[in-house]
Amino acid sequence: MNKNKILLTTALGLIFTLAGCTYLDRNEGVTSFAGDAQAINQAKMVEDPWNANAYNNKIEGDGERLGDTIKRYKEGKKEETQEIGAISTTSN
Repeated sequence: MNKNKILLTTALGLIFTLAGCTYLDRNEGVTSFAGDAQAINQAKMVEDPWNANAYNNKIEGDGERLGDTIKRYKEGKKEETQEIGAISTTSN
């Protein structure tokens, strides 16, 4: 029984010693990896860096024209184009 008490006491002492090492690693001082707090605080003061139009998810479009385009694509039809010099125009 004496041997078990000595082993238990040694194990507990080792556990508490190792736990104390992690506690000592935490310090409140300035370190080389502390970062740039002033820049972070300035960045927090920016109200909203995004453009107001970035939140617009109601993008206007011509649904009928888009539907016709999808239908032509699925049918494999191509629009006829007329070339005039270097300018290409699409006929409706």
